[in-house]
Amino acid sequence: LVVVSLSLGADILVSVAVYAILGISVHIYTLAGITVSLGIVIDVSIVMIDHWIHRADRRVFVALIGAVLTTVASLSVIFLLPEKERISLSDFASAICINLSVSLILAWFFVPALFDCFGSTMSDGTRKSSRLRRAVTGFLHISCRALTLASLCRCCVSMA
Repeated sequence: LVVVSLSLGADILVSVAVYAILGISVHIYTLAGITVSLGIVIDVSIVMIDHWIHRADRRVFVALIGAVLTTVASLSVIFLLPEKERISLSDFASAICINLSVSLILAWFFVPALFDCFGSTMSDGTRKSSRLRRAVTGFLHISCRALTLASLCRCCVSMA
């Protein structure tokens, strides 16, 4: 539960940083997109954790990519709508696509490393090494720097 909660929080933080970098404002449609995507984000984390506990590898990742791509493909229809309808729904679809993409990245790097950081044992009783700790730390530092840089850029643009 702790790993899922931390990965969900990391997903939201990284997604907000990507919104800031891409210039997507957070309003009611964006919040609706975030809310809709949270269930899939949690599912991706749970599936990766379960597979990591029982198999200690990332072979399930192809199935996760397939599941996420079907959702993204179904949302791509929004970008084919007439401009009047597309204007209000494009931020909704963009928020979902960004959150799901970030959840895949976190499922590949962050979830196994976070699970290893807690020193959990696998189902056969052996202890998994925590080689990915440095990668997660580096990823978190880069995410914080990107968020700071995006905030500074938005501040400078609004002052100009």
